[in-house]
Amino acid sequence: MTANDIKTTHWAHAHRLFLAHEGLPEAAQHASKNAFARFFSRDHGEHEGLLPDRKVENWKYTSLRHLDDMQVLLEAAPEPWKRSALDHVLAHALMRLGIPQVGLGTESTSKPSPQLTWIVLLLAGGRLVRTVVPQEFAHAVQVDETIDDAVAAETSSSKELWGQSLENLHRSFVRSSVTVSIHGGSMPATPRILVVDAHNRDWSMGSFSVAQLKIRLAKDTHAKLIHVQADNRSLETLKLTRTQVELQSGASLHHLVTQETLQGHHLVTLGDVHCDEHARYHMLVAGCGGGLIRNHTHVTLAGDSASCWLGGGLQPRTQGHIDNLTRIHHAVGPTKSEQVYKHLVDDKGTAVFRGIIDIAKGADGAEAHQISRSLLLGPESQANSKPELVIGADDVVCTHGASVGPLAEEEVFYLKSRGLPPQEAVALMCSGFLGEAAQVMSDEDLGAGAKHWLLAKPSTMPAGDLAR
Repeated sequence: MTANDIKTTHWAHAHRLFLAHEGLPEAAQHASKNAFARFFSRDHGEHEGLLPDRKVENWKYTSLRHLDDMQVLLEAAPEPWKRSALDHVLAHALMRLGIPQVGLGTESTSKPSPQLTWIVLLLAGGRLVRTVVPQEFAHAVQVDETIDDAVAAETSSSKELWGQSLENLHRSFVRSSVTVSIHGGSMPATPRILVVDAHNRDWSMGSFSVAQLKIRLAKDTHAKLIHVQADNRSLETLKLTRTQVELQSGASLHHLVTQETLQGHHLVTLGDVHCDEHARYHMLVAGCGGGLIRNHTHVTLAGDSASCWLGGGLQPRTQGHIDNLTRIHHAVGPTKSEQVYKHLVDDKGTAVFRGIIDIAKGADGAEAHQISRSLLLGPESQANSKPELVIGADDVVCTHGASVGPLAEEEVFYLKSRGLPPQEAVALMCSGFLGEAAQVMSDEDLGAGAKHWLLAKPSTMPAGDLAR
């Protein structure tokens, strides 16, 4: 037995247990076995180990190689008698977002409270364990959980962004795919969806979990989505989450993603978005913590006048590491995109942003803008930014920019001269810096929720001599 064999034993044993206990259909088991065989044999041609490292161009500043020999304990969905803990998870998410508490009814009925105005999905162990849909949306909103979709063939964007090894790992352990479809028709208001990926010490000590979510909007429909992918009660060593969004002609989705990790924990996500003509996609990711977060976002603007806006308000703390890789593909013109990412980096934290604007040949009339700004609060804080333009058309408008630096000394001095204590002056400037990220979210509800989440724990890290 070689050293590499020893490293993969944990993963191989976990996969055998997964197949033995999940009861997957034969086709799904076959797909899972094939995917794991490719993962186990390192059939990806990208790097030497099982998981990506910095030798791969797309992972230049981030590595998961140290997890090759992690102790893999699969997260299980909570038993029914433990599912009352889910209410506490939901309450915590609502509190962080500043959303009024609402009743969900009992576990046995899952009937929504009359005051409930949100469609609520709670996921645990990659499975859908609670769904609540207000009656007024029941005719227009459909929630399904399927296995066939979960093991469908991978997309080229998934292999390109998070890499073949993670694609194989995700497909090896995915239990099911949860799909939310909005069909249209008469609705009293724009549907608001809250999805919570629940993992909590109240029921599970799992070290590894996989989740998959699909959002499908029919022609000329509109929705708002908040996706809580990880919070400060999560315990996974590694969590893989994939979200696929399909927007048909004229549809629009405003999407807020919240992420909070503890030191030693790793969250890796893939977002794959497809926009038909006149479709609009707005997404803001709000992330913080001392763990590792790696987000991959791929948007295809496939129809005339399709548009997207991507933004981030990100706070790597202590030794936290937050890395965002985006790719916006303008398949046709005229289409429009904008990216605004802001990083507030504490202590020994690290922020990474790589944004790729890809304009296809013949996509004349495309317009794309990108900006990344990083504020360093400690002498060992780090930020890396790498904007990229791949332009295959002549008649386009593209801009990009990046800035990295400490707080402006003269601005802190101005606040101190007005009577603010030094640390309060620094905290105020940090809050203003992050608050700008939330303000550019055009939807009022989600913008308010994002701001509440971002500023619930504003950084108070002294910024060197400025806080004295």
